[in-house]
Amino acid sequence: MKKIIFTLFMLIGFVLSSNAQSPKVKKQINKRIEKINKQITASNPSAALTSDQKSKIFDLLFQLKKKIKELKKEHPDSGEFKELKKAETKKVNKIIFNKILTKEQKAARKETRKKRKKNKHQK
Repeated sequence: MKKIIFTLFMLIGFVLSSNAQSPKVKKQINKRIEKINKQITASNPSAALTSDQKSKIFDLLFQLKKKIKELKKEHPDSGEFKELKKAETKKVNKIIFNKILTKEQKAARKETRKKRKKNKHQK
């Protein structure tokens, strides 16, 4: 029951928020989603993100953008804002990488990141 309510909530949020978004924000979020998808498909092409996963990630990242904008208005002090922004981003990333992605996708992404890190150190 929780999953159904959560899915409906996300769907309604997606529909409402898609009308109020600027093209620049959409582009930034889609770019981040594609980056995650590339990291996954580089190691395991069959583990690509589904459209449902993409829409959930889009909603989360859009809500993060809104939250960061609010935090910036509430906390003009750059040190405090940076800490709050970092905490919010960390929360969203945990949700994305621990709840939305499957085990296969997490493993593929981890493998790709490991290869890139290894190649970077060899240069």
